[in-house]
Amino acid sequence: MKKEDNNPVETLNDIKNLMERSSKFISLSGFSGILIGILTIICVSWFCSAYDIDPLNMDYDDLPDQHFSVALFAAMGLMFASIAIATFMTVRRANQMKVSIWGLASKRLFINMFTPLSIGILFCLVLFFSHIDLVVPLSLMFYGMSLFNAGNYTQQGIRSLGVVEMFLGVLCLVFMEYHILIWTIGFGLMHVIYGAYMYFKFEKY
Repeated sequence: MKKEDNNPVETLNDIKNLMERSSKFISLSGFSGILIGILTIICVSWFCSAYDIDPLNMDYDDLPDQHFSVALFAAMGLMFASIAIATFMTVRRANQMKVSIWGLASKRLFINMFTPLSIGILFCLVLFFSHIDLVVPLSLMFYGMSLFNAGNYTQQGIRSLGVVEMFLGVLCLVFMEYHILIWTIGFGLMHVIYGAYMYFKFEKY
């Protein structure tokens, strides 16, 4: 008679994994983070090159008004493109994992991330027409807070990314001449690093 292997440690681990899958959305695509980061770096490089802007010596007083308009439209376009990339890659990964893309965990993630993020975007748009020098650091801070809040409903590593983004926002307030460089590190380089970490840890098999 074959003896069944009832290892209590393995059983508890299985239960833990099942509970985590049901309470957390684990299908976020790390590769989408890499693509978004690269796209951000390309866009910022194009903007600085096209308008002869030194990312190591940012001075808002020297920039014509039309530069701000271009920067606003470029940032909005980048945001929508990033959302599209993240959505497409995440749906693709969820299908590969055979999990629901719109379950209880994903709804919680969406609400807890995009509620503060949406308020932050509206707040930054209002400031854009009055205190434009605060838009860059606050965009990093609101984004970081959104990621930190979302960490309760997806992989915990995203909370660390949120903390880094908030810290970079504080640096922007202190070193205003490096606004473009710090913003590019936050939305570009950090996405590449975090996306690569997530990809090689959870996706590459």
